[in-house]
Amino acid sequence: MLVLNSPSSRRLMCRVTDLFTAAGYSLANACNGFLLFAPRIHDWPLFVCNPVTGEKLLLSEAPSVQHEVSYALGFSPSTRRYKLFRLSFPPNGCYMDVRTLGGSGDQLWRRYPDPLQCRAVSAPSPALVGGKIYLTCGEGILVMDVATEAHCTYPLPMHEGEKLAFELRGRLCVAVHVVAQCKLFFWVLHLDQDKKDGTPLLDWELRYTFHMVHGGDNNDGEDQPRGAGFDDRNGMLCYRMSDRLHRYNTTENDHHHKVGALLEWNNISQLPNKDWWNVYGGYRPTLVSPRSLLVDPLAEHRHKEFEDSLLAALRDP
Repeated sequence: MLVLNSPSSRRLMCRVTDLFTAAGYSLANACNGFLLFAPRIHDWPLFVCNPVTGEKLLLSEAPSVQHEVSYALGFSPSTRRYKLFRLSFPPNGCYMDVRTLGGSGDQLWRRYPDPLQCRAVSAPSPALVGGKIYLTCGEGILVMDVATEAHCTYPLPMHEGEKLAFELRGRLCVAVHVVAQCKLFFWVLHLDQDKKDGTPLLDWELRYTFHMVHGGDNNDGEDQPRGAGFDDRNGMLCYRMSDRLHRYNTTENDHHHKVGALLEWNNISQLPNKDWWNVYGGYRPTLVSPRSLLVDPLAEHRHKEFEDSLLAALRDP
């Protein structure tokens, strides 16, 4: 059984039961109102779930590989299409497979022949911001445009520390946890284009800095970051480390905090079982069926245009 809570209030949002063989799946990422579950066992299918309605949609997995893989479900606001991305990490590099959901090309996975400039990572779920998927990898962040499938790597603002990517008020935010300094930094990315050649200009802004107290229920020093997210509805910034959930109310505190100053969390709570809980950014509850992912949005648009033109002809023969 999957239980969803709002991390800002710990309020129960919904439950999802019968997740096939729960031990064989893990949550890959959240995309709009859908959750993508990826198999831990080769040749098992993927599936997309709407936790509010409980509906599930099975999707075929990409061609099997005997390497570490990472999945992401992406959405492009410009094309209204959803796509599945899979990164596989053989010893000689990183390869990307893509499947467009809906339309004539559905069910077909396409592999890009050239390896990506990214190394294997065991990072938590990728971030989806403005039609782009961001995945931290080493000292850089892999960027995949959902509409065009173009990809590149951006440098990160800091080299050291464990890094988590998520969306904060419509922008990419990277949480960098430097254990040796007992500090947690939140960096927000601002993108512009060079007026001469159109290349992206990166500007990382340090937004929040927290002092982190280590310990908890760990006696082996494993204070590992597990998840970060931001709740647009009430401005709550959430960060999970080990068995503790940290919350900071940006709505109440942003107007008087100084950039770079050490901040204090509004609340730090103990999780009842650290292996059962995590924070995922980018989830927005909806009643839309996951079967809508297989509908061609362009075909729907053409059908609507035909209906409008027909009604106009009937009104004015």
